[in-house]
Amino acid sequence: MRGWVAHIFHMQTAADPFKGLHAAGWKPTPQMANPDNYPLEIKVPDGLITLEGTRRNARMLLEYLEGWLNGRGAKGIDTLAGKPGVHPALMEDLATARISVAQTAQRIRHAAKDASTGQAHDFALVKQLLKQELESILTALKDAAPSQAAYCQAEERYQKALKISYQWIKNYTELNFRSLGSYTRADLERIAAQADAF
Repeated sequence: MRGWVAHIFHMQTAADPFKGLHAAGWKPTPQMANPDNYPLEIKVPDGLITLEGTRRNARMLLEYLEGWLNGRGAKGIDTLAGKPGVHPALMEDLATARISVAQTAQRIRHAAKDASTGQAHDFALVKQLLKQELESILTALKDAAPSQAAYCQAEERYQKALKISYQWIKNYTELNFRSLGSYTRADLERIAAQADAF
């Protein structure tokens, strides 16, 4: 028996039913252990593919990576900061970043088309969206930074985040799923110093 939880604080809640079954002497039947009784069905999910969705992934990725470079493993992010309307802040972490990278890479690999314009996703489009979101973030940051020095430090981290984003997305398009956590600080600095990955 196995289970999966999204956060360490959920482990007790998820484990208790399994512990109860085990203590009661319950055992799975041979039929339950046969994977042929649980055929895998892979479907294309319903829903529209939009450039706005890819843009949100790009912004989240830049924001998360800036936090990572600043020593944080998670970051409270309003992905629409500086845009009209009221939006709740969200907590983004490595899992969210990996999902954003994977979804973006899949859109590139399959040249997925925007539902309204028909524009196909490719590296050039994703690079353009990342750069636009970087500009938007830096514009909002310039007004909110407590000092010019603080702004310059953050700008440097965001510029590095841009390059790391390129590399990470490129890795996923090549089915290289190396975790960001496996890179050393020196690795990330090398990636940030190289020419655009795509």
